[in-house]
Amino acid sequence: MTEFGNRPPEFAVHKIGDMAQVNFYTDIEQLPDTENGERWQANELHLTVPWRQRLEQTVSDNYAAWLAMAQEAAGIEPEPSIEQRVDVVEENLSLLAEVIAL
Repeated sequence: MTEFGNRPPEFAVHKIGDMAQVNFYTDIEQLPDTENGERWQANELHLTVPWRQRLEQTVSDNYAAWLAMAQEAAGIEPEPSIEQRVDVVEENLSLLAEVIAL
């Protein structure tokens, strides 16, 4: 977790030459205020991609897919979709029913 003086955005795009660094901020939480003002913490992920016009809008429009790419690049397994979770539950119920039938 990284600490911030202000609430970080969900993501930020920074142009670096002909490349762009897309920073994602997840699990954003406000920490107790101190005498120095508010504090926030979040997990940071970085994804470096070729720069192009409207990149920020593209990331915004497809946030979940871009976050998944950043998680994959960082070696983090993305959260399973609700459909994947339902499939696992159905498979386990099927196996359980087979065991009970024995």
